[in-house]
Amino acid sequence: NALLAQKKYSLAISTLNTAKKLAQNDSIIETISYKIASAKYNSGSYSSAYNTAMSIKGKLKSKALIIAGNSVGKNANNCGSSTFERKCNYIYAVQLLLKAQSLGESTGSTISSFKKRYPTDSEIFDNGSPSSINLSCYGISINPKQ
Repeated sequence: NALLAQKKYSLAISTLNTAKKLAQNDSIIETISYKIASAKYNSGSYSSAYNTAMSIKGKLKSKALIIAGNSVGKNANNCGSSTFERKCNYIYAVQLLLKAQSLGESTGSTISSFKKRYPTDSEIFDNGSPSSINLSCYGISINPKQ
């Protein structure tokens, strides 16, 4: 916790990984995993933060979904071979944040901010009006006609 407070994320992640190996129960492992996901997000390692956050189950799942959604949004410009594909990442980010919201979490203005970055109707049309786009960074497909 001291390393996280000092923003020494790399050292904190290493220490937390060691603690995770020594942890005796699932609740502690989940808490440590959440701290690791948060540290990765705060250090700008958005893909890694997403992967760690998506592995979290149990009572911290809703909070982890916020990290995952924000990570997808922050990483949008690095995922996809076209502007259209990159904009589709925001749809997935919003889906994750809406799921967190449905589990009782507050997402502030992030959802509306991400929705403003969705592909436009004309961009969807110009790209063949697909009903499904594969987001290779996350191994999922989304419908761009949201």
